[in-house]
Amino acid sequence: MSLLQEIQDAAVDASVPISTLLRKCAVLAARLNNDELRAWVAKELNGYENDADTPDYRILGAHATGHLAGPFGSGYKNITIPPMVLPEWGRKFAEQVRFTQPIATVEGIGPHPEDRAVDLIVKELKVAQPAWHSQVRVCYPGSKTACDWLLGDPVEWAIEIKMARPNGDNGKPDDTAIKDILSPFAADRSAVTDCSKLAESDVAPRKALLIYGFDDRRRPLSQMIEAFEILAGTRVRLGERHSASFSGLVHPVHAAGGVVGWEVLGLHQQ
Repeated sequence: MSLLQEIQDAAVDASVPISTLLRKCAVLAARLNNDELRAWVAKELNGYENDADTPDYRILGAHATGHLAGPFGSGYKNITIPPMVLPEWGRKFAEQVRFTQPIATVEGIGPHPEDRAVDLIVKELKVAQPAWHSQVRVCYPGSKTACDWLLGDPVEWAIEIKMARPNGDNGKPDDTAIKDILSPFAADRSAVTDCSKLAESDVAPRKALLIYGFDDRRRPLSQMIEAFEILAGTRVRLGERHSASFSGLVHPVHAAGGVVGWEVLGLHQQ
């Protein structure tokens, strides 16, 4: 099969990630010695450096929303805010969104391994919350084991992150997802054992466990979360559950799911 035929087939195959398709285009650009195609592919894969270079198909209309609070607990939530009432520097954010990120960010975090997903999230946070100081994969005191994410300067939060992905990119079940969340064995470095690790450490004043996962009707994320809370609760004291859902990602398998987090308050008192 010719490279061009591979590109054509991949373009109409929903299971092929866009980044994979673009890499095939990069090979084609090299074979054709086509600088224009090579430059476009590089920007799509690596991101656009400034707004001026962003093509029209990466620009979408947007609006701003906010919560308005009044006296005695009154107020409104998710109210649309007209651009003209915002400061001049913020009006553009209430009118359009320019997706300058690498295509790997736009196509969703589902296909990426856990460490790569964390890197992408932290990179986005540096843009959205530039005042936040983040460090990733920093060793616990006196240990070669690394904590996924330290937040604050000085460090205020130590956060361990686990992915609950019950299926592979091809839609076939991946049983490691259950082990990664629920295993009681330290060697498996599961979400359950990460809670113990956090509670026993003085890596930061506050600690938290975060799980992001994807929906699957055969193994619902909600049931995995409930099982985690039961098992982790035999080891540590968890704070209130905080959660948010997401949907509409372009990946055919990892299109919807949720993010769930708890503060780890300390070891469980027997």
